[in-house]
Amino acid sequence: MKNTLILLTLLFCASISCQNTNTQNAKQQAVINATPIEVSQENGIAKAYFASGCFWCVEAVYESVHGVEEAISGYSGGFTDNPTYELSNTGRTGHAEAVEVLYDPTVVSFSTLVDVYFGSQNVAQINGQGPDRGAQYRSIIFFQNEEQKTIILQKIAAIAKTQKVTVAAEVYPFQKFWKAEDYHQNYERLHPNNPYVRNVSTPRLKRFQAKFPHVIGHDFKSTLKATTMTSPDIRAGVSLLIAALSAKGTSTIHNIEQIDRGYQNIDERLKAIGAKIERIET
Repeated sequence: MKNTLILLTLLFCASISCQNTNTQNAKQQAVINATPIEVSQENGIAKAYFASGCFWCVEAVYESVHGVEEAISGYSGGFTDNPTYELSNTGRTGHAEAVEVLYDPTVVSFSTLVDVYFGSQNVAQINGQGPDRGAQYRSIIFFQNEEQKTIILQKIAAIAKTQKVTVAAEVYPFQKFWKAEDYHQNYERLHPNNPYVRNVSTPRLKRFQAKFPHVIGHDFKSTLKATTMTSPDIRAGVSLLIAALSAKGTSTIHNIEQIDRGYQNIDERLKAIGAKIERIET
């Protein structure tokens, strides 16, 4: 009799769990099938939405892009109102950690932002990026109209063909973005010595910047000041400077490249590049 009661209890719990799962799946499907909501520009600034693992990492990536005014960490893609970090981490809200990217479309296009998205992640990783695993870290690109949807799908098809992988990112119609708690905003910049930031966020940012130097928005002097005194970082800094100086003509780029090749001593290389930039800026 006791065993029978235990079995009935387990069956009842399993039934309730299945019902909850089915309800969640139905609500999530409704989000996927919804009509996209287009966000109007304000003072010439447009908004785009991306989920790609930890929002600390993604926020830092987009804020380094020329033409991006700001990136805000939050939650999107789910069916639960007013999600919090704790609720999102249960994986039962439907939401993923996401960022709202505020950008000037006359400087950087939505298409380029999608390139940044795929260029800063492992396109094949399902339900997460790097060490961050779970539905709340899954990759989602949000579209607000058919033009954006077409851009996204074309880029996914091109990546799948050239890299011979199945792209893990889901494509959702944008519905609503919920801003995350204040302590999550600008986290990587404000907490550079946090172990996660040092070991995960910053390396991911640097990998992206090395692959996409042409979209980075750093000015010359801040790049020099931010560059640490190690040879690999110096070379990364030089690459960023070459990209930043591109608007000033190929001769300038050539001169900077010559400086980089000509100096083996790190201190001399920094001083030479800094002097060259001072002359260009004045």
